[in-house]
Amino acid sequence: MVLNVKTFNSSYDVIIEKGVLNKASKYLNLNRKVLIVTDNNIPESYIESLPARLQIYRRIAEIKTDEHAEDVMDELIDRFGEPPVAVLGLIDIALLRNRASEMGIYEINDKNGGMVIYFKEFSKEIASKLMAAPELKGRVMLSYSEKPYITIRMKKEHDPLDTLKCVLDILQY
Repeated sequence: MVLNVKTFNSSYDVIIEKGVLNKASKYLNLNRKVLIVTDNNIPESYIESLPARLQIYRRIAEIKTDEHAEDVMDELIDRFGEPPVAVLGLIDIALLRNRASEMGIYEINDKNGGMVIYFKEFSKEIASKLMAAPELKGRVMLSYSEKPYITIRMKKEHDPLDTLKCVLDILQY
């Protein structure tokens, strides 16, 4: 289980697995720029050794490119066999998290059934791209508060990660 912990000026992704938080903290870089909370984990049945699981969590969190993801996948297959769906989900999340961070997004969370996205530098260009996108028609709301953000109303049939990927694709072009 991945739990997000917020402090005054930082967010942390903490992996909690059968009460091993103290052991986990020494293996992980807990300072994350973009947080995505997920129930995906590396099953103990896939990697029995706790230090090995924690090392793989860290390797997955560092994935920044598709090529790097393929390298990690090859390593997983070589060392532990074909990864389960939950591990594949963690890899997808790492790619999205790092892609979002590179695009100036520093926080993503769920609020009242919407995806709330905070940008380091919020601009009219970002807002207009998202509001003009047919895929998001009528689902984009802007807030120009002290900490400006965009909320994307979620549809029940849409997966949040697919929606995030859509948002990133729109902003990239």
